Amino acid sequence: FRSLAMRGTVLELMLALVEASQTPPEARGGARIAALIDAMRRSPERAYTIDAMARQAALSPSQLINRFKQTTGLPPHTFLLSCRIRRAKSLLCETDKPVTLIAQELGFSSSQHLAMQFKREFGVTPSGLREGQAPVIRSSAAEKTAGAE
Repeated sequence: FRSLAMRGTVLELMLALVEASQTPPEARGGARIAALIDAMRRSPERAYTIDAMARQAALSPSQLINRFKQTTGLPPHTFLLSCRIRRAKSLLCETDKPVTLIAQELGFSSSQHLAMQFKREFGVTPSGLREGQAPVIRSSAAEKTAGAE
């Protein structure tokens, strides 16, 4: 019985190896990269280090960065920054939280850093948005990939 069980296990392992070898390399990490992207969109306030993301995706840091760029058009840090800016815009429009608190919650080093990045992305400062200034509509890669909020 043990011999039969061992043979069955070995056959299952061999079948899994054959199936894995037939899967293109890009497809193997694709679901994990998609999960990372989804997590960044849902929780942009978290700290995402390249090493931690690479471990989660079961890739080397350089492979992670390359595949992330292939998927989103942006490196991970730029994508995360875009997600944070978009969340800041939502919070500015939907709450009356101070800009400084929003910047702290989203992991910006200061409210000035948030304001600079926000103006670069939307053409208006966070305070200006609250005062009724209309943001500039841009069609960048960041907007296309981070805009699922």
